Amino acid sequence: AEHVRSTHACLREIASWSAALKESLEDKVVACDNATDRHNTKVEECNGLQTKYENVFCSYRKELTGSCSSYDTCRSSQLAMQEEVHAGVRVTEAGRKAQIAAAEHIRCFLGVFEASEQEQPQKLDNCTRLSPNTSAFEIIYHEPLPALTCDTELVAVYPCDAQWLTDRYVSKAWYAQAPATECTACEHMTSAPASTPVPELPVTSTTSASPPALLQPVAGCPDDLESSCEDWFSLGCGTSSPDDCPNTNNYSPFVTVLPKTERSDNRWWASGRCSGGSCSDLWMVVDLGVVATIGQINFINYQGVYGVKKLEVSASDSLTGSFAKAQVFAEL
Repeated sequence: AEHVRSTHACLREIASWSAALKESLEDKVVACDNATDRHNTKVEECNGLQTKYENVFCSYRKELTGSCSSYDTCRSSQLAMQEEVHAGVRVTEAGRKAQIAAAEHIRCFLGVFEASEQEQPQKLDNCTRLSPNTSAFEIIYHEPLPALTCDTELVAVYPCDAQWLTDRYVSKAWYAQAPATECTACEHMTSAPASTPVPELPVTSTTSASPPALLQPVAGCPDDLESSCEDWFSLGCGTSSPDDCPNTNNYSPFVTVLPKTERSDNRWWASGRCSGGSCSDLWMVVDLGVVATIGQINFINYQGVYGVKKLEVSASDSLTGSFAKAQVFAEL
């Protein structure tokens, strides 16, 4: 009987505090569900804003690079049109001045007939020497303004580029607790995937994230001076053969794999093997140093009529080949 009474007393105590606990937990469950709903809504909103941000940047990049690419052609066309107009106006200007001069001479010669015989010789001489003033009919031909510099540096790094992911997302203090959603690539970048997963970090991480690892490729002439450069590229330094195009030259293919902070004004320049919009036997080799699967290449093209319009990328496990075609990039 004593055991039953103690059990009954325990149950009464459980009933007294379990009812309050049940009510408190019900309130907490509702609060947790509401907080989860708000969090999910905010995540969806932020993901939408991220996608919109990337799409707007891609649109701006497309317009800017497109305008810069067509600027030289447009300017050359307009300069030719201006010169054509100027040439026509110069002919009209000279003709109009000749008409005015002729009219002044005719008027003067008619005055000879009206003069007395004593005055006529002098009048005739005056008319012969007459040089009419036609300055009122002179036209000013303005020189064209200097060509503008089209700067695309602001869009050199774009959505889903490794540097973009690092600069815009991974390196931020908030990234560990609020990682970005999949990156939306620019539609006009035909070589880019439709979307790129953003690198994930552990939620518990409190340290800054390291940027994605990048390869350290090599191009140009090998450091070994006894080796020939002929297997590394076909042409460079303007119109020079590989053995006459050292890495120190501003236009050697060596500069194509350097970081943008090094020799940023240098370019690979190969001239003389292109005609009618197509090039033959114009190539260069880049040594990645390791066997790797390449997901993305940052290709900075010359913004103008001398830039690459079509690029073929092939791969091999040795310098001498054979090379298998991996990707074709068109309409650059």
